[in-house]
Amino acid sequence: MAKKVLFPNGVPEGYSGEEEDPGFIMAILLYIATYLFPFLFIATTYFSVKNLFNNEYQLAILFAFPFAWIAGDFISGIIHWLCDTYGSVDTPLFGHTLIRNFRSHHKYPKDICVSPLPFIVGYVAIVGLITLPPLIFFMSKSPNSFIINIFAFTFAIITFLTVLTNQFHKWAHENEVPNWVTILQKNKIILSPSHHIFHHTNPFNSNYCITHGLTNPFLEKIGFFRNVEKTLSKIGINPSA
Repeated sequence: MAKKVLFPNGVPEGYSGEEEDPGFIMAILLYIATYLFPFLFIATTYFSVKNLFNNEYQLAILFAFPFAWIAGDFISGIIHWLCDTYGSVDTPLFGHTLIRNFRSHHKYPKDICVSPLPFIVGYVAIVGLITLPPLIFFMSKSPNSFIINIFAFTFAIITFLTVLTNQFHKWAHENEVPNWVTILQKNKIILSPSHHIFHHTNPFNSNYCITHGLTNPFLEKIGFFRNVEKTLSKIGINPSA
């Protein structure tokens, strides 16, 4: 991907001196996805909650939300771990869009701070634009289906958290953030700098979850990612980084 140089008068520590340029067409898609996604998310959650209440399944929401809250963080860790551990920048589809960014982030952790919102959340928002409309369609066809509606609600929350994860990640690296963001970080609602700093300690192989990080202590205690790596190695899939 083409890049443009920043900081012509000297590159501050933690920055590469370059900014990602996804190209004109991709940039348009990222902007469209970023600003269209909230409407699809609101529509999906509205119809799923409405249908669940109409069918007296509202209690299920109380169980689905915390599940989605943890699942979103766990998924962020899986993606982060995969990109840090397997493949390369030449891997088809994901090499330049994901793997390169995650790995260069260890060397230049502040580069994420110079990217605009669409470049931060847009790639995952595109996934939301593809997956949420079918759920809205299925809910309209089967408004009384518990399975469809609870799945739509849970999936919408997970997708919402996944889309916002990189913004939470960005705030964890910025020198100054709004007071309300600091409050969220201190209360462990979103990723905090004090928690995320452990991932940026050599060899960068812990605390992969970056939505709010609450799943990290448990995953580290049971050695989840190292055990998965050992299992994959037994079938010939070895870490490349």
